[in-house]
Amino acid sequence: MDPFFIHKPSSLEEFVGQDEAISKLENFFNNFSKGKALFLYGPPGTGKTSSIIAYAHQESYDLLELNASDHRNQTQLKEFLSKATGQASLFGTKKIILLDEVDGLSGLKDRGAANVIADFVKKSSFPIVITGSNVFDKKFSAIKKVSVLVEFETISAKNIFSLLERFVFKNSLEIDKESLKQIARHANGDARAALNDLFTLAIISESEVDDVSIRKKTISISKALIPIFKSRDPKIVFGSFDNVEEDLDKIFLWVDQNIPREYLDSKNLANAYEILSRADIFFGRIRRWQYYRFYVYCYLLLSVGIALAKDKKSSVIPNYSQPSRLLKYWQKNMQFAKRKSIIEKLASKTSISKNRALKDSFPFLIPVLSTDTKVQTELELSPDEISWLKKIAK
Repeated sequence: MDPFFIHKPSSLEEFVGQDEAISKLENFFNNFSKGKALFLYGPPGTGKTSSIIAYAHQESYDLLELNASDHRNQTQLKEFLSKATGQASLFGTKKIILLDEVDGLSGLKDRGAANVIADFVKKSSFPIVITGSNVFDKKFSAIKKVSVLVEFETISAKNIFSLLERFVFKNSLEIDKESLKQIARHANGDARAALNDLFTLAIISESEVDDVSIRKKTISISKALIPIFKSRDPKIVFGSFDNVEEDLDKIFLWVDQNIPREYLDSKNLANAYEILSRADIFFGRIRRWQYYRFYVYCYLLLSVGIALAKDKKSSVIPNYSQPSRLLKYWQKNMQFAKRKSIIEKLASKTSISKNRALKDSFPFLIPVLSTDTKVQTELELSPDEISWLKKIAK
């Protein structure tokens, strides 16, 4: 089994639980007129992006995609949209322009970005599709005025089970129905999360290694890197960082530092850094939107992904370390970044300035912030931020 199997529907017939949304989507394209965009909104994992990818494949459209959360300023938006709307499609075929995850448009860098999108929608001869979670945010007002709004609702556990069952059959996986039902119930309407959990279960079920006693032991990052760099077997590599008690930021730094020591072939080196960059994209979305489900993607990419980036292991003797100077620099930056993030959340929730929150509130609230789960939930503190608070509270 390919450890990185990804469910990519190739037609709209494969979608479950979104009949009304799919019908509106098809109607938009069948009756497309210049000056109108399609705005798909709804919770993560409900099929917004994949439905457009499937439709483009089904109807032979070229698809030009930009993730708005990763290209966050007006200059980049204008450059992309100018080229996308101004150039004919490759080989003269039809074209769809997809602006994915526009919730990432926030803050001073994106002031006026919504107006930029709306202006291009009005003059584009090609259909523009926009996806986001919260269409009711006032920053999207300009876009909504020129868009057809289509809601993708949370998918029922029954429909998610149907999706998983079909996927298990298609990939010849040996997963019992009761396990599929449990995954479907725990997914909370997120099909992408359910497929990710199925992937994890499939890897574990294929493993013949019984290492329960080993899993109880804490290991260093350097030891965790050995199977990743010296093996291509997903069953050996999977879960390499489970017993490492370090922040994900630090794991990134170790992997980044030691890749060139192992991946001596230029192709393998490029593959490894491509995987590392994908993991970093997911990590950025965790920091911006608190999508903690994406932690699973990060760890999978940093372990199994990096391991499979090579075509063969090198003969280099394992000796992985992080330069102390760079590590100290990183640690200071991480401490400042986490403190800054917590201060911003505290200031926002208490309606005071960040400066006042730093001087008058934060020092006295550290014991509460590090222990009170209700306060942590209210402030939407990340696991890394909570861990840091507990360390400085000692």
